[in-house]
Amino acid sequence: MTRIVLLAGMFALLSVPPAFAQQAPTDDPVALAPIRLGAFGVDPHVSLTNFGFDTNVFNTVSDPQRDFTFTLSPGTDVFLRTGRGLVSLSGGVEFVYFQEFDTERSVNSNARGQYEFRFNRIRPYASASTLNTKQRPGYEIDVRARHYETDFHAGTDVRFMSKSTARLDLRHMRYSFAGDAAFGGRPLNQELNRTLQAADLSWRQRLTALTTWITHLSRETERFEFEAARNSDSFRVSTGVELGRFALIRGSAFVGYRKLKAADGGSIPEFSGVTADADVSYTAPTQSRLSVAVDRDVQYSYDIKTPYYIQTGWTATLT
Repeated sequence: MTRIVLLAGMFALLSVPPAFAQQAPTDDPVALAPIRLGAFGVDPHVSLTNFGFDTNVFNTVSDPQRDFTFTLSPGTDVFLRTGRGLVSLSGGVEFVYFQEFDTERSVNSNARGQYEFRFNRIRPYASASTLNTKQRPGYEIDVRARHYETDFHAGTDVRFMSKSTARLDLRHMRYSFAGDAAFGGRPLNQELNRTLQAADLSWRQRLTALTTWITHLSRETERFEFEAARNSDSFRVSTGVELGRFALIRGSAFVGYRKLKAADGGSIPEFSGVTADADVSYTAPTQSRLSVAVDRDVQYSYDIKTPYYIQTGWTATLT
């Protein structure tokens, strides 16, 4: 226990930037990085989460199994200015440990890279990210299934006035499961492997130094690798606020509308309704932090008889 407490303290020190960094411009990640060398900035971070006992390791209705577990997640963000360009690289590894049930242990990884040109009014960019994880893909599937995500973005920001910015973003995402991943007698790769393509248009209006109002419009197409009947097209609109990292209340909160319908040849029922995506936190002067996350959106089911469902949930965390 002493070792764990000491490590947790060290991790906290690594993750807190020095006080003078708060005076740096918030759109320059190199200036905000705790470790800086000229045009080069590094932000290391480590977290220890889910430390304790999982009272139902396999999410079973009867005979729940108990085990000691923790998750250790080291990672690093690296930034480099190249004239008018900015290189952003981030990556991390997640070690999930279970004392008795070694089948539930896993090593997961994520990586992301982006390059953007920072002209006076136009900032074109391109990015790519990958995720390799053996965690539950949602609340419906109880097994920890190995799955992969690859995500590509390309677009540009255009500043019209000192406080107004428009963004055009094109993205391509691939979502797939390992061949041996199964649940309820169904191979998850056969049911859920899919590709998403989308075009997003957004407007950002800075209201204060720490508050930005954002409106999104999005057109999405999702195509399944083995289940063409699930293919769908979606239209989204949402609006909300983004709060700066140094605000008393920080994070983002959006509410929107989504209309989903079957693509040509598809047979899924149509959906139209409210969506939500919020993740905000409040830090009190006593070094306590309250975080609240709310989510409502369409989630695809592993069961073709119910091709999708509406998931609504919230999480509150006191630290």
